Amino acid sequence: MKRPERWIGVLALLLVPSVGAGEQAKRARASAVEPFYRKYLVAGDPLDDQIKQQSERVAAAPEDAGLRNDLGNLLAQRRFPEQAADEYEAAARLDRTNFAALYNLGLLRESEGKTREALAAYKHSISRNRG
Repeated sequence: MKRPERWIGVLALLLVPSVGAGEQAKRARASAVEPFYRKYLVAGDPLDDQIKQQSERVAAAPEDAGLRNDLGNLLAQRRFPEQAADEYEAAARLDRTNFAALYNLGLLRESEGKTREALAAYKHSISRNRG
């Protein structure tokens, strides 16, 4: 008689690739979904046109921290704070030396009255650039 532990190991090996494939499919669907703010952009509005152009640049180079920081600035200016914060955080993750995105996140959180989050972002920014 074969031991059940052996079958458990075989089943585990068979399941691992499908879990990874499912995660990849989930990420692909998430990236294919139009960002929340896009449905509120008005064609012909200068700021909205800038946001659209910048988001296209980010889509073309999603690993560019500078482009993401700039998109965050535009989204903050248009008053989409959560989406701006997402871009700042992405920029900070992509470039471990980027302090500007964290500083911008601090400014954003401070303007929202989220003092504790603002201080944490400022401290993180300072830890990356003590100048």
